[in-house]
Amino acid sequence: MQSTGPNGGVQVLKNPRPTVNGKTDLLQRTRLPLQKLATLQPLGPHGYEFSWLENIATRRQLWKLGRVPMTLTFQKEICERLTADVWSEQRSRLSIMAQAYCEVKFLKEIPGSAFVPKPKVDAGVVRLRPLAQPLISVPFPYVEKLVRHAFHFRQKFIVRCLETLFPPDRPDLVFQLFKEAAVQPMKRPIQLSNLEFRDLCEVYARICQKNENVFQYDYQSPSNLASWHSRKKTQTEIMGHSLTADAVRKELYR
Repeated sequence: MQSTGPNGGVQVLKNPRPTVNGKTDLLQRTRLPLQKLATLQPLGPHGYEFSWLENIATRRQLWKLGRVPMTLTFQKEICERLTADVWSEQRSRLSIMAQAYCEVKFLKEIPGSAFVPKPKVDAGVVRLRPLAQPLISVPFPYVEKLVRHAFHFRQKFIVRCLETLFPPDRPDLVFQLFKEAAVQPMKRPIQLSNLEFRDLCEVYARICQKNENVFQYDYQSPSNLASWHSRKKTQTEIMGHSLTADAVRKELYR
């Protein structure tokens, strides 16, 4: 299925193949006749897991062929993050993104002593099998942005994290996000289930589609920093009080 490409990448080989609901499913077949499809360039050391996940979500590169599973070796810490469940201290942005698009299983731990030269950390083997239907069905950019913001402040309430998605003069959108998703604003990011992240992503996508420029908003950009730091004053002028987790919680039960 693979050969070395002209630039040191990987050539993916394919030919007619089985389908499920009109789409290719490599899990139903173990051999493929050969025909060049594309060249995959080697990925850098940072963010490569997210590149793979985006390609899985959008059926690009190798995943044009279908639900191609991967068995990969990472540092043990990365394996633990990929498979981390609710309440785990290892739960992270990577956990949510991987589990939204794949069935993830930690197969085996490999001690550092198995490598030459011996690294300072242990390694592990993890299998990622793309889901037939992603857990979160909204377009990948909405999922990536919301989950990234959710883990900006790991120890704070999730409402404080996701407040950063919206301009300071739109506190109504923060209330809308939590009310429509029915997610408790006083939870911390590692306490949210994958289904709760799904609900938040779906509501966030709807909000962005109905409110121009919300998705493009970046609270960390130089042009927005001053208004972000004075957001409590702005919120008080609009609502009569600043946006707090307790205020959002009370709105859920109205």
